[in-house]
Amino acid sequence: MHLTLRVVCVRAQDIPSGHPQCFTGKTFVFSGTFDSLSREEAKALVEGVSGRVTGDVSSKSSFLVVGFDCGRCKYDKVGNKPSRRSCIA
Repeated sequence: MHLTLRVVCVRAQDIPSGHPQCFTGKTFVFSGTFDSLSREEAKALVEGVSGRVTGDVSSKSSFLVVGFDCGRCKYDKVGNKPSRRSCIA
């Protein structure tokens, strides 16, 4: 098991535009609340560059995006997966 923890502070005006397909094949799970974006805005950003957003961590999840007051259940599931996962706060 390999878990990489990356902490990134993002303000709405700092969000870059990416290649239209830069998240192809990547699946994101959001947990908690975010200061700079609503969950719907975050979902739209990911889907706008061909990423997929789901509601629960699974073996197909690529990233768990962690905000304030994130659910421990999702966070703990990341540690139980055999493949690499990244957490972004």
